[in-house]
Amino acid sequence: MIKEFGESDTDPARNLPALCADILRDLGMPLESAARLATGWRTAPREQMLQLRRIKNMLTPLLLLQDLLEGGESRGEDPALQNVRAWLELLPELP
Repeated sequence: MIKEFGESDTDPARNLPALCADILRDLGMPLESAARLATGWRTAPREQMLQLRRIKNMLTPLLLLQDLLEGGESRGEDPALQNVRAWLELLPELP
C-alpha cells in the first residue's frame, strides 16, 4: 500500500516507520547476531538456517520501498528506518 498510495502518518497501514518498527520487533535476533550467523550459514544447524531465511523473507518486501527508506532526512531520521537500512545491507548474505 505504501508503494502504491504513498506514505501517511495518519494511516497506520501506510506509516513506513511504524511498519519498519513492527518488522524489526519480529525478526527475533539483533543485527549483529544475524551478521555473525550469516557468515557461516551453509554449515549452520538447520534451525539457524531457517531462522535466517525467515528474516530474509520478512525484509525482502522492504526492498520495494528502498527509495522511501533512503529519504530519512524529511522525517528526522527515524531509528527504525536506520536499522532497516542496515538489515537490508545484510540481505545478500542470508540464505
